[in-house]
Amino acid sequence: MTRVEGSPVDVTRHGGETHDDDEGRVPQRRRRRWPVRIALGLLAAYVAWALFGAWSRFGQFDPELGSAAREYAGNQLSPAEYPWYFPTLTLHVMTASVALALVFFQMWPWLRRTHPRVHRSVGRIYIFAGVYPAVISALVVQVFWPFSVATMFSQVVPLLLWFSVTTYGYVLRRRGHVEEHRRWMLRSFGLTCLVLVELAIDPLIQLAIYTQFHTRLESNRDIYLQVKDSTENWVGLMLVILVVEGFLEYERIRSARRQPSAASRESTVR
Repeated sequence: MTRVEGSPVDVTRHGGETHDDDEGRVPQRRRRRWPVRIALGLLAAYVAWALFGAWSRFGQFDPELGSAAREYAGNQLSPAEYPWYFPTLTLHVMTASVALALVFFQMWPWLRRTHPRVHRSVGRIYIFAGVYPAVISALVVQVFWPFSVATMFSQVVPLLLWFSVTTYGYVLRRRGHVEEHRRWMLRSFGLTCLVLVELAIDPLIQLAIYTQFHTRLESNRDIYLQVKDSTENWVGLMLVILVVEGFLEYERIRSARRQPSAASRESTVR
């Protein structure tokens, strides 16, 4: 039996003849990289836009501002009465920004393949300087200064999922289960990008909820925001789960289809 070293494109028959299908596999793989590059470029641009929007507000470090929802509803918390509200909220925005900014680098295949040490170092920063402090600070805000009960539950559930999924992915890597680690960290990245999904669906949710603003919501901005934000959080979470799990299932099916073809090529080489 001939043992073939290197990548699949180096597979040769006895006598040095190269498979025709392997010769065409290199440009085919290059073509497949373009959608990934375009998707990563769009993700980077969207993340930059979202961070710019967030920091154009919180970058002023004005304790009178607080959340945009409270400002719109007219029930901002006074810094004199609640001195820890704005610092805790700002800490959440800062650390969530770290996690969101690093998602691009963690999902970049080139960085993961060519610089695995950098990938692991960035991953630790993503977890311990991004996800964990962002979750803890957000939970503190929701426990002590919730906007409403409805919005509190719609934000606490994704936060606990974010923390749990990220922790499990990290534990898998520590135990050496690299492939399962990758799958669970993709779930973590999806939950990190939940805010991007909510920004994208916000106009549609606003349009749907506003149809009842002057009727069942009685023209009350406070009630309107409670319904809109909680609906936005739940719909965004469902979309993230559907997209990520759908992608992972697609990868599983594609990998299962590749195994028979790989076995047949190996038997041809022998």
